[in-house]
Amino acid sequence: MSQLWIKNRTIFLTIHGSQAFGMATESSDVDLKGVCIPPRAVRDDLFHRFEQAENAPFVAESFPTLRNPLNPKMESVIYDLKKYVQLAALVNPTILE
Repeated sequence: MSQLWIKNRTIFLTIHGSQAFGMATESSDVDLKGVCIPPRAVRDDLFHRFEQAENAPFVAESFPTLRNPLNPKMESVIYDLKKYVQLAALVNPTILE
């Protein structure tokens, strides 16, 4: 199933990890986390469940100035809103940061 809709349905995107905490070194990569609201057709699909998208291509394309020239690796995770809320309710440390 195509996930081209994620770019237009992402409601929150932020830096996390060492960059967010001011602990990045000059060789640190950039990590981003986000939340999206899937369209109804995706949300209600019986055979393909969407929970998260890792390293969605639009993230790196949308933020070229964040890329570290010494380490151009950029990682991202964009969660379905439902999964994000469930993880937050369980006090998952990767969500609470």
